Amino acid sequence: MQLCRDAMWHDGRCTWMGWAMTIANGSATAAYRTASASLYDGVAGIALFLGRLAVHAPSAPLLATIDGAVRQVHSRLADFDALSQRSFYTGSLGAAYMLCQLGSGLNRPEWMEQGLELAERHAALPFGDDALHVIAGSGSAIPGLIYMGKHFSRPALTAAAVRHAEQLLAKGVVDARGLSWPSLLPKHNNLLGYAHGVSGMAMALLEAYAVSGDDALLHGAQEAIRYERNCFDPAQQGWPDFRVDTITAGAATLAPTCNCTWCSGSTGIGLTRLRMMELLPADSGAAEEVNIALQGASRLLMSTTAPQDLCLCHGLCGTADFVLSAGVQLDRPDIAIFADQVGDFIIEHYLNAEQPLPCGVQQRGEAPGLMMGKAGIGYFFLRLMERQTLPSVLLLKA
Repeated sequence: MQLCRDAMWHDGRCTWMGWAMTIANGSATAAYRTASASLYDGVAGIALFLGRLAVHAPSAPLLATIDGAVRQVHSRLADFDALSQRSFYTGSLGAAYMLCQLGSGLNRPEWMEQGLELAERHAALPFGDDALHVIAGSGSAIPGLIYMGKHFSRPALTAAAVRHAEQLLAKGVVDARGLSWPSLLPKHNNLLGYAHGVSGMAMALLEAYAVSGDDALLHGAQEAIRYERNCFDPAQQGWPDFRVDTITAGAATLAPTCNCTWCSGSTGIGLTRLRMMELLPADSGAAEEVNIALQGASRLLMSTTAPQDLCLCHGLCGTADFVLSAGVQLDRPDIAIFADQVGDFIIEHYLNAEQPLPCGVQQRGEAPGLMMGKAGIGYFFLRLMERQTLPSVLLLKA
């Protein structure tokens, strides 16, 4: 209940203070500030976690905090318009998803209708050339719209998602390796991985193909996966992170390395290959790539080095969530048990020991949000409890 305790209240609304990444002088930097409205690191993501927790353990303080958080998101919807943010993680569609999930889970039909109205109002608006990837662009909006369209019987949302997928495909670039997309981030090559790179865009195209039957979208998804496969590094047994590190001194001159994070490494790629096994069972390479990602996860989870970061985006819980997803989908309890062990580790070394939780903002301290902080760590524990039914927030299955 720390999040309820730490909420800051005004006029029936609540928000949180904490560490988050922000842009200053053209560069990403850590800042201690009030939470945004977004699902990624803001109030919508915190509300999503608290709302799911309330399904299991409702209490007056918890329900009041959820209500205050929803009011705060409503009061900040104009922020999304001002920044043209309509993605799932940092934009209005994430807020719409939160309202729909809380509305259906907590018997608040007015929230569900508000979420669907928000999604319908923003669904047809275009995405700029700099808003293609999963974190802040159409790469996450497409599966988000399809999910809401299917689960809440709003075919207009599904149709809008297919149109966005067609536009996403048109903005890709083709070379001998396959299909990829440009990025404003400093980079060695067009990016791999889920949150910023071709895995995320490929899955958006594939989800749109699954509801439309448009072979052009299928071909685009397969070409994007071919690009990623052609960039695989057999020596490192992973997929290089082609972003140029402009923060760490001297790092910009180093060769790209591989990691097992959700945002830019094998955890996110492994999640996409799990989904490919469902949507494209004839693709024999997907299962092998899931195994490669699981091997990377195993090395991380079995390391004796104390984790610097427990967050979902690029920390221990994100990797453990992938392992849990693999164990459930493949019916392999021997795989899922590694995720359970991560939960036990966090309880023993942090919660029972009353130690602060290492979060994802450059080791600055605790953060409240979903993808970088405590709400996401809490959501991981809910996933352990509801592993067969609670969807991962790391890859939305449309």
